[in-house]
Amino acid sequence: MGVWIEAKSSNTKHVINNVKAADIQLAEEDLAKIDSVYPEPSVSEPLALW
Repeated sequence: MGVWIEAKSSNTKHVINNVKAADIQLAEEDLAKIDSVYPEPSVSEPLALW
């Protein structure tokens, strides 16, 4: 996919949960649902930053 999200926390429990989230495996059906709701952009344009 090429997407990386860096979660930040100073709370130990949150840090542990953030690491565990990297082990989640989505089924092809789930990925297809996500892709249908959030399709790939039709043009290559950076996201607007405030």
